[in-house]
Order: sequence, then structure tokens, then C-alpha cells
Amino acid sequence: MDGAFDLVHCGHFNAIRQAGLLSDKLIVGVCSDEGILSVKGPPILTSEERYRIIKSCKFVSECYKDQAYDVTETTLDKFECRYYAHGDDPCYNAEGVDMCDYLNKLGRFK
Repeated sequence: MDGAFDLVHCGHFNAIRQAGLLSDKLIVGVCSDEGILSVKGPPILTSEERYRIIKSCKFVSECYKDQAYDVTETTLDKFECRYYAHGDDPCYNAEGVDMCDYLNKLGRFK
């Protein structure tokens, strides 16, 4: 799964916990400041701060910072991820594409 995680809240931790139940290994990408800026506006926390918070979560097996905001099939393959997990909130990129719908159509969304 990935996320901006700015500001990190209990909903993020609950989504991470639930995603962790889907597999033996949970890889989390923390979006870059530039990616967040392009879609949501300027972040409050730096990517390093957000990365350290998410990396410390007990449900996270691996964590990577400064990831692109757009999650593609290529991204999943790069990290050897079978599926992309996301909460029930919409996930649109800067072009207005619903990334969850895109990955769901590929059979790679949870």
C-alpha cells in the first residue's frame, strides 16, 4: 500500500493494520513531497518525518520513502507486490485517474 500519510492519523494505522492481515508481508510506500504537492497541496510533514512514522508501525514489513503518487502495475512489479491495498477513500492522481479502479481492473487491488 502507499499513502501521503500527512498528517498521520488512526485511520491510516487502521488501514495499515487491515492491509497487513491480507498477506505475510506488507510493503508501504510513502509518497514524495512533490507527489503530494501535485495532487493535494503542500505537505505539513516532510517525507522523512512521514517515512519514519510509518516505518515504525509494527504491521509494516518494508517501507520506502519518496515514492511516486501514481501507483502503476510497473510499481507493483518493481517491489514484487501481487496486490495494491488502499483504504475506502478515493485515490485520484493529478490527471483525475482513479488508481484503485485502474488496479482493480487489472485484478491487483485489495
